[in-house]
Amino acid sequence: SLALSTVVSALLGYETGTKIAREAYETGATIKETAIRLGLFTPQEAEVLMDPLMLTEPGKSSRILALRKQGNPVVNP
Repeated sequence: SLALSTVVSALLGYETGTKIAREAYETGATIKETAIRLGLFTPQEAEVLMDPLMLTEPGKSSRILALRKQGNPVVNP
């Protein structure tokens, strides 16, 4: 879903989030595939950060996003 571009925006800024969304839409790829291909996230990071179930748990997603913003690696919690 293109809505997952909000994860990219939260971490890397609005411009990057919209760029990813536009590119994913134009190529038919997912947000996750596009972010990995452009080197924004490792496959492991993308798997955790773009897990819709994880995003429904505000405490968990906030901690993970804070770790990523600090430059720490993201692992499955």
